[in-house]
Order: sequence, then structure tokens, then C-alpha cells
Amino acid sequence: MSAADDDLKVLAVLYEKFKNPLCALHAIKTSLEHDLPIPQWAQDYLLHSVNLLLAIPLGLGQPPSRKTHAAIADALGLSKPGVQITNQFHNLLRNIEITRAVRRQRKEESHPRMQTTINKNVGEIFGLEDGVVRKIHEEFSPLIEKLDK
Repeated sequence: MSAADDDLKVLAVLYEKFKNPLCALHAIKTSLEHDLPIPQWAQDYLLHSVNLLLAIPLGLGQPPSRKTHAAIADALGLSKPGVQITNQFHNLLRNIEITRAVRRQRKEESHPRMQTTINKNVGEIFGLEDGVVRKIHEEFSPLIEKLDK
């Protein structure tokens, strides 16, 4: 499996769980850059967004007003109350990376008492406390398992 295929699998799982539109946009970009078919879930997002964009009434403002910008952001799914879409997207990717790092080290260390040490080691790499690494691993491990199927 290529890195692009793996990226698309990760993005699909993240989109399914978190509905972050940047996952779909990134999947479309990755597909086009690597001459891969655009995944159906990303096509569905794009069609939905395009339909909403085309339904925005003309003349919401010349030049574009705040109302127009808000309507475009809503159509693209980029405005969710209380959620910083860009920060969430980058944190999701980082959390996948953290979980994979923990899983790699777990494969290398078979002794269960090593889990705290593994969390501490991974935490040092990412600048996090071992408890935070543990929580991230607990949340994202099922997603990684889904990817491995």
C-alpha cells in the first residue's frame, strides 16, 4: 500500500468519526495529486457542499459581505460552533501519529510494565505528559485497529 493510500484510509476513518471537512478536502487533494480515484465519501462531501454553494442567493453583497462569507463557510462545513476546524484537523492527524508511535513501541516491548515508559517516551517526542499520551492512545487505538483491517 502506498503512503497516499494509507493517508486516504486515515482520512476516511477520521472523517467518519469527526466529520471534519478538511479530511474530505485533503482526501480530494491527495487523490488528484497521486492520480487515485477520489473516495466516495469525499465525493459525497463535495457534491453536498457544491449544492449548498450553488444555492447561495446572488447579490448577498458586492463586494462579498460577512453574510456571504458565512454562507460559503457553512456550505463547505467550515463553521461549526465551538470547533476550530483547522486546529481539530491537525490535532487529529497528530493523535493518529502518537497512537501509531505507541503501538510501534508496544510491539517492540512485550512486558506490560513498560506501558508507562512507552507513554513517557512518546510524550517526550511530542512534548506531552504520559497521561495525555495514554488518553490519546485509548481514544485513537480503535481507529487505528479499523485501519489495520
